[in-house]
Amino acid sequence: MTANFYKRLLQAGVILSLAVVFLVFPTLLFPYITSKQLVFNILSEVLLLIWLVFIWKFPAYRPQKSLITWGLLAFFGALILSCFNSVDANLSFWGDAERMLGVFHILHFFILYLVMTSVFRTKADWAILLQSSVIVATFVSLKSFFGDPAMNNAASTIGNTAYVSGYLIFNIYFAVLLFFKEQNKSWRWLYALPILIMLICFGNAHTSGAIIGLAVSILLVVFLLGVLHKSKQLKIAAWSFLVIAIAVITFVFSNTNATWFKNTPRLMALTTQKITFQTRLISWKAAAKDFKNHPILGVGFGNYALVFDKYFDAKFYDYTKGETYFDRAHNNLIDLASTTGLVGLLAYLSIFVAVAFYLIRSLWRNHQQPELLIIIGLFTAYFIQNLAVFDSLVTYVGLMISLAYVYSLNNPVAETKEPDQNFPIYVLSAVALFSLVLIISKSFSGLLISYILLGVALVAIYLSFSHDENKEVEKKMPEFTMLTIFALVFLMLTSRFNIAAWQALAGTIDGYGQIAQGDVLGAIETYKQAFSYNTPLDRDGKTALVNSIISNPSIIYSLDPIKGQEVTDYVIGLAESNLNNNPQDSLMNLQLAQMYSVGASLKTDNKAVLDNYYQRALESVDKAIAASPQRIPVYFMKANILLSRQAYPEALATLNEAVRFNANYGEVYCHLYKVQSLMGQTKEAKINGDKCVESTDLAALGMTKSYLELMNSYYEAKDFAHTLIMAKQLVIFQPDNAQAWGLLGQVYTEMGDIENAGLANQKASLLK
Repeated sequence: MTANFYKRLLQAGVILSLAVVFLVFPTLLFPYITSKQLVFNILSEVLLLIWLVFIWKFPAYRPQKSLITWGLLAFFGALILSCFNSVDANLSFWGDAERMLGVFHILHFFILYLVMTSVFRTKADWAILLQSSVIVATFVSLKSFFGDPAMNNAASTIGNTAYVSGYLIFNIYFAVLLFFKEQNKSWRWLYALPILIMLICFGNAHTSGAIIGLAVSILLVVFLLGVLHKSKQLKIAAWSFLVIAIAVITFVFSNTNATWFKNTPRLMALTTQKITFQTRLISWKAAAKDFKNHPILGVGFGNYALVFDKYFDAKFYDYTKGETYFDRAHNNLIDLASTTGLVGLLAYLSIFVAVAFYLIRSLWRNHQQPELLIIIGLFTAYFIQNLAVFDSLVTYVGLMISLAYVYSLNNPVAETKEPDQNFPIYVLSAVALFSLVLIISKSFSGLLISYILLGVALVAIYLSFSHDENKEVEKKMPEFTMLTIFALVFLMLTSRFNIAAWQALAGTIDGYGQIAQGDVLGAIETYKQAFSYNTPLDRDGKTALVNSIISNPSIIYSLDPIKGQEVTDYVIGLAESNLNNNPQDSLMNLQLAQMYSVGASLKTDNKAVLDNYYQRALESVDKAIAASPQRIPVYFMKANILLSRQAYPEALATLNEAVRFNANYGEVYCHLYKVQSLMGQTKEAKINGDKCVESTDLAALGMTKSYLELMNSYYEAKDFAHTLIMAKQLVIFQPDNAQAWGLLGQVYTEMGDIENAGLANQKASLLK
């Protein structure tokens, strides 16, 4: 096959990989992530085997020496090195299904970069690639404008607005770059429409870090334009814009205490007062505390949760009680410093030092080149937004394209015209067919069919290119042999690490559906089949099953006692296997403790079995506390385990230990009230009962006997203020309970609120 054939085939594959952003298979666990990454992995591996044969046969297309390539090699080398020092090496190398950011997956982006450096060399080549990326991003943006109003449409097909923002930063700048590179001044304005569409989608995402990154990058580009451009008029315009922009920004953000500022959510979101900024600040402080323990190689790539848990600060609960488990630092530099140490951080920064070197050198040679300023703006926006988030598939792809583009600018190749031999007709038709089936596929079988069709099409193309070249068979045999060997290796690898993972993730969803329908035993068999593939991503599927049982243990209690114990022991075994990778994992130990607690509540006369579950539950919850001492809800779990065996003094001591970490955590007083009531400590229980009711965590009491007793005590004491709070919560617990609404109406009447009393009594009458 000719060099041009290989080149076009690889170009088509790269362009096709951009389309994975559309893929969302509901049949997979974490569909917004796994659907894209698994398909991208397969495509990248196909490209790799073709590329290896290509550069073996045509040495002229091999990547040239570049500081950027060396920087990437150093970075990926550092990631691999961190795996050997990792607390959880499995997580470092393979990642998990929720993120799919293990070293194995990230290496596929490096493949994309290498292929692009070989086959995208001319201005025409890059115009096609950038145009393709912008077109795809425009459709992703348009998708966000439509859909179910109840859904988060701003996340589009990507699933996370932070990822959407990072993705659009690249493509907005790609479109601007194409605008200035377009020779036909009339045609260039066509790029204005996709830029506008992407900017609207970008604004709807409300991602603070990305907004700040884009704004700072624009100001930097304008500043450089004012400094470097020779046109006096343009300099004046640039400096005028810069002065006005800085003045406006200074005025707006110097009035953060003004009412109009506080009443503008979008402005408040750009300040340090934002809740997510405060919680991330706590996370970053945890990383700083731990850094001295692993300064060179870190705790292992992807193991940030270990650092966060160890130094978790209970002040976190002052801002939110949800999303308290961070598996990423939400700051790429801090994350890398913590998980890969100075080696990984410096290797990562070396990539951008190389980019800066090439861009500054090019600016020095040609300071009026707008293309260079746009690229500087792109990397600035990306780098800044990554200080508040972390990379994903879509941003890694954008980064690889950008790096390969800078590489091409500094390794120019003379454009040559080679005969295409009807390439567009054959290859683009095959790719179009493949893309169509791939995008409309909603199942593994559809994906498989699409690959079979592509394979048939490529074989036909190969035959059409070689039918008149039989006299060169001897020369082609090594090429054909290499392709065959690589294809076999590819099939083995992708079957083991991509297809098997796909089947396991799909099986997890099937099992989850069966549990939702009440078919517990059938679900267990489905899960067993899913885990029989023994893939590196089984951790998430096992966790999904464990959480299903923990959140609704009644499905176990409803089974025959023998079957219930069998299912419990199986699920406990899965929870234990998850801990094998990192026995000190706080969350995994907590989940195991909860499963043992389920076992301790089984209906069985075998006291020895129940005692064993109880003891192991305590052991696991103590390990969870040791791994993350200031996680207050874990103490609640321990107290509940102790209460199940009427160990009241031990439960009280556990809760008193928890309250010292954060006295503002209202739920702890609800638990103290329950325990002290059981112990007969009436006076102390009353004090903590008041604190519980006055907090925002009253629901923690649940619809229990303790709740009703406390509410009745307030009513009898004519403490209607506290009674009202509890009566309001009661109708939330039981919205269809006429007696609950009647009680609420009675309390309103006692307080003289006739209007609300009437509304509550009317609701009660309707429910009778």
